[in-house]
Amino acid sequence: MEEQHRLQTILMDIAARYINIELTEVENTITRTLGEMAVFVEADRAYIFDYDWDGETCSNTYEWCSEGTSPEIDNLQEVPTGHIPQWADTHRQGNTMYIPDVSALPGDDGVREILEPQAVKSLIALPVMDGEECVGFIGFDSVKKHHSYSEKEQTLLLLFAQMIVNVRNRQKSDIRLQAYAAELEEKNIQLHNALTRAQAADRVKSDFLANMSHELKTPMNAILGYGYSLEKTPLAESQQEMVQKIGESARKLHRIINSMFDFTHAQSGTLALVQTDFNLDHVLSEATRDASKRAIQKGVVFAVEKSPEVPPWLKGDAKRLEQVIENLADNAVKFTEAGRVVLQITCEEQDAEQTVIRFCLTDTGIGMTDHQVQQLFTPFDQADTSATRKFGGTGLGLVLVKNIMELMNGNLTVESDYGKGSRFCVTLPFVTGTPCGESAGPIEKPSPSTSRKGVTDPAPGILPEDELAARLYELKTLLEGYDTGSSRHLDKIKTSLAHAGYGAESQQMAEAIEQYDFDNALGILTEIEKTGGFRGLTE
Repeated sequence: MEEQHRLQTILMDIAARYINIELTEVENTITRTLGEMAVFVEADRAYIFDYDWDGETCSNTYEWCSEGTSPEIDNLQEVPTGHIPQWADTHRQGNTMYIPDVSALPGDDGVREILEPQAVKSLIALPVMDGEECVGFIGFDSVKKHHSYSEKEQTLLLLFAQMIVNVRNRQKSDIRLQAYAAELEEKNIQLHNALTRAQAADRVKSDFLANMSHELKTPMNAILGYGYSLEKTPLAESQQEMVQKIGESARKLHRIINSMFDFTHAQSGTLALVQTDFNLDHVLSEATRDASKRAIQKGVVFAVEKSPEVPPWLKGDAKRLEQVIENLADNAVKFTEAGRVVLQITCEEQDAEQTVIRFCLTDTGIGMTDHQVQQLFTPFDQADTSATRKFGGTGLGLVLVKNIMELMNGNLTVESDYGKGSRFCVTLPFVTGTPCGESAGPIEKPSPSTSRKGVTDPAPGILPEDELAARLYELKTLLEGYDTGSSRHLDKIKTSLAHAGYGAESQQMAEAIEQYDFDNALGILTEIEKTGGFRGLTE
């Protein structure tokens, strides 16, 4: 009983060690516990073998030897199970191989042939069972003297064998997990590197498009400006028609350049909104001007239907709204060979602070399949690649529309019937706007002795504020039309602008106009309107 209690105590200690064992300590701990069990049963050699049933071999994987006992682990690798068939079959059935006296075995017994050269007198080899499968065995050799194992000893040694199975299974699981974790880490590094390269490539692409767009804008503004000026001169009818076509083509190219420029900003998240009061009819007229002309040329009816409840003045980004409608209208006319293109504007919601407007463009064009609709918002792509060859286009228009919708907190829906036509609807929230010359409250006019930036009484020749505002409005109109005459107009009011505290800005505008950069000049003028308080007078 005392010996049994000691063995149980050893097994409990071993079990406690195995519970919290570190993966790096498994090998040494198994060898050490083998030795502890061997010392207890007075064995001279203890070992663990693994079976390879497919290869029909078994190999010694762990070994402990007492002092003076020779190790055999190197000599017992890939031992054919055919040499020890009874031994292997006994273990495979989950039974213990117990040999009290090796010399009592038949002389031609394969087990005896292996054990006698090792001076083994008696041994016990217990199967290591993983469920129903025997994966190996644990053996204890008695070299110096014979040893007889009781049933209780055998039972407790089998329990030790099961502990070995559990800890080795845990070791294998931990190794697999570590390998999987290392593989995931490597993949994460690869993904991070790939993402970094992709982002760098995307930045290079965006920078290139932005720089190219900027470089293209300057000569394009010159073409637009001189074309506009040429159109105002006396021309023969054929010349007038050619100039108009040059203007239309130039404006189309200008829109493409702007689309590329805006696309790069949208991709980088720097596409900005500018909130201003604007007249909706004016925006609709500008946005549909070229599309309606092309529709007439194709014999397609182009109609704009605005519900009476839609307010004429709104506050929001007029330029972006114009861009959205222009892209949708151009697309509708482009893909419609006969029938109608109708732009419908309705008021969805309205209160004292917000107005929600719905713009729907319906056409009787070629329509799209469901698959083509899903591809609509892929950059540089069109619903049908053959359409690119037939109808042209960069594939950026609808992508920009979607980006602008998201930026303006709007919504975009598409319905299409292949062969019959399409319907694009955008719903956008606006602040209810203030008409020109009106305000939600009384306008306080500055006194004649005070300017916008603290400049004192006007000198002789300085325009009154209301006249300067009117002149600024004229300048704005000229800049929007890319008219080179805007330079002469600016010269007439530069002194007044300088008096109002905008001398530097007026010089910047002059330089921009000289370089035919009307967009930049218009932007400077817009900032003057905002900070100088001319907005209500110039719009």
